Amino acid sequence: MQDNILTLGNRVLDEEQCNAVIALAVRQAFTEEEDEIEGGTSRFKVDHSEIEVYNIVPDEVGDADFEKIYSWVEDFLPDGECFEEPSHIQIICYPVDSYEFNTSQEEDTGLVLFNLSEGYHGGNLVVDSSIINDKVGDMLIVNNPSLRSVGVLPITAGEKWMLGVWFNENQNQDSDNYHHGDDDQPTEEKTDGPTFAKVVIK
Repeated sequence: MQDNILTLGNRVLDEEQCNAVIALAVRQAFTEEEDEIEGGTSRFKVDHSEIEVYNIVPDEVGDADFEKIYSWVEDFLPDGECFEEPSHIQIICYPVDSYEFNTSQEEDTGLVLFNLSEGYHGGNLVVDSSIINDKVGDMLIVNNPSLRSVGVLPITAGEKWMLGVWFNENQNQDSDNYHHGDDDQPTEEKTDGPTFAKVVIK
């Protein structure tokens, strides 16, 4: 396992790109069948919350959107064994009063996150013991997400849109088939860059 890393990038996506990513999710109809949600390209609301997720995998339904988003962010994705091939992409909308904390799966090795919106209040991002004040277009790179504290604090006004590119060890193994205590409490730290917890349907 690699040592933990946390890399922040300021304004790597412009406003037009951020809006284009959001539009991909908004145009997608919500998926009604549970068996279509699990593991495939789908748009759904998380149980017991109003968080909206557009989960995109390179399958028959999601390949076009997956390719489009990947082409926009490919130049910013890191190298290394934790980031060999993306497994899926998520576009997430956090409405008022929503929040999320670590729900990464054990096989997740890395994630790259982008803040897509502005005009909301609250929603600071937590990684390990740092509280991060991210802005629209900012990027965050984190490895070993299933072993770290990663989350978004409650939204108090407006809504926050996030983009996440996920990597896991199963995808890395199949990469040839793909085209290309108190001390642990969060402390205020002025940094730039987003993060959120991956949403998993149980």
